[in-house]
Amino acid sequence: MTGLLGRVGHEIQIHVHHENYTYNTAHTDADLAETLNQPGGRDRDAARFEFALRLALQTTRRETGLPLKRWFFVHGQWGLNASDPSVCHITNEIEILQRNGALGDFTFPAGRPNVDPFSEEPHFVRPVDAPAGYRTVQAEAESAFGNAVASETKFFIWASPIRHRGVSLDYYSDHVIQDLSDPEGFASRILDNSFLADGTLYFKTHAHSMHPNYRRAGETTVFPHQHAGVRRMLGMLFDAASDAGAAVDFVTASEIYREFTVPRPRPAGFRLNAQPRNASANMN
Repeated sequence: MTGLLGRVGHEIQIHVHHENYTYNTAHTDADLAETLNQPGGRDRDAARFEFALRLALQTTRRETGLPLKRWFFVHGQWGLNASDPSVCHITNEIEILQRNGALGDFTFPAGRPNVDPFSEEPHFVRPVDAPAGYRTVQAEAESAFGNAVASETKFFIWASPIRHRGVSLDYYSDHVIQDLSDPEGFASRILDNSFLADGTLYFKTHAHSMHPNYRRAGETTVFPHQHAGVRRMLGMLFDAASDAGAAVDFVTASEIYREFTVPRPRPAGFRLNAQPRNASANMN
């Protein structure tokens, strides 16, 4: 695995699903739900999650040879920091992630729009022990672009005006099939709604490349970026960039982070566009 990673240049980030061993309101197994909701169950969710996270990091380090001292997170089921009680009730999740080396989160835009940050630009936040703490006033959100100072103590969150339906490439989904039938419109929405700073347009696509829908018995496996419709849409984007005299770069999460945290002035018109709420939200 180490040799393969060295040849292809991929980064390894951490994607965790903890909905099956921590309390949430979507459990279908009544016995499991009852067990997790008792003393010694639900109140140990945070410790259980941190233990699982450390095991995952330990295993990944052993199998890849990578140090993974600084990494980025993607929340399974889009419930970062207890933002959706149907999947997560761990209100200090960001604090746990930071303590174990996570620099930020690349979950958003989420398939659950109710958990998206209020900010429509990449930003830094303080960990707040509260449901969806990253959306609270206490998180002291501030723009990430050029903000090397905030990167020293705060947690990075990717955000943009575009929402999940505008960047998903999972062509087994009905809405993606519909969007791919109009590749020009799909590409235009990405151009119009992605994050723009200092003459550069940044956008992040999303796909479950390991989803079993891509490996159906008896069918040829076609991963999202190999799909003819996806390639047609992205080709239109890249052709538009070429016509405009713009270069196209493919960058990793850590490269984006490094680029954003180089000290430099904010571009004209740059604003956070946050609508923070109080941290006293209730959860059942």
